[in-house]
Amino acid sequence: MSATVLLGLLGCGPVARRYIVPAIGRLTSARLTAVFDDLPEPRQSVARSASGCRAFDSVDAMLAARVVDGVVVAGPIESRASLTVRALGAGLLGGLVMPFRDL
Repeated sequence: MSATVLLGLLGCGPVARRYIVPAIGRLTSARLTAVFDDLPEPRQSVARSASGCRAFDSVDAMLAARVVDGVVVAGPIESRASLTVRALGAGLLGGLVMPFRDL
């Protein structure tokens, strides 16, 4: 792994945009380099908010690009298990966001 941990975000919904992306932005030892969401607008918006961040339209494309050291799984509750398994299967460290009610 690099000195700076390169993070990917799987899911760019309201909780990710409001809490996770700003929190990652405050980290001095990590940066957001890749995002995935099924919907184009949220993934493009999040990618634009982080310098050097790439938006991917599929999980497989993001994982295959090998541009992250680990991921934060913040997709819809019904997809979090499969997203986590896919990331772990690709050899990535993962963090799973606990369920939030819509804020």
